[in-house]
Amino acid sequence: MIQPEPEKQKKSIAEQLPKIGRASRVALIVGVFLIVFVSLIFVGNQQAPRQAELRKNIVTLQRGLSAGAQADSQAKLEAQIRQAEAETEAARAVFPAADQVPEFLDRLLKLAQANEVSVTRTSVAMSQRAIAIGGKQVKYDVFTFQLSLKGQVPKFQNFLLALDDKLPTSQISAVNITVAAKETEEDTASVTIEVLCYGGK
Repeated sequence: MIQPEPEKQKKSIAEQLPKIGRASRVALIVGVFLIVFVSLIFVGNQQAPRQAELRKNIVTLQRGLSAGAQADSQAKLEAQIRQAEAETEAARAVFPAADQVPEFLDRLLKLAQANEVSVTRTSVAMSQRAIAIGGKQVKYDVFTFQLSLKGQVPKFQNFLLALDDKLPTSQISAVNITVAAKETEEDTASVTIEVLCYGGK
């Protein structure tokens, strides 16, 4: 019978290396350490300028982003200002100026005529009022028209309802309607209308 050969024991890496003396080992370790250390220093020295360049790029990008954000916010602000100016101009177009009182009275008379109401007497008074806007007092002109009317009560109502649509800056401050005692007579009314005007100081 053939007997199996005994298994060889595996040698460790240290046993596989050639035998060298203690001084040689120390020199080898110091050499390897120096090579690694010098390589790290070399790589570290190359990283400093690269980091400085990257920091400079970051600062440049941040400045660009903040400038872009400022430009965007400035553009939005300018758009809001233009919109506010357009709305102000639109509001000025709706509000009559103080010198347009005769035209406004003419519009009132035509509106009364369109609603089959007779205007028997008119009077106009001007006053100024103020409103606080943002801590500032803004004054505006108010023209008060007093009209004496003749007709029928439903026609008066139609006239008053039409004021809201046709004359948006007017408001009715007083209405007094007297129903006629006889059927052959016409009803009478007195109406006080305040018109807000643009152009107060």
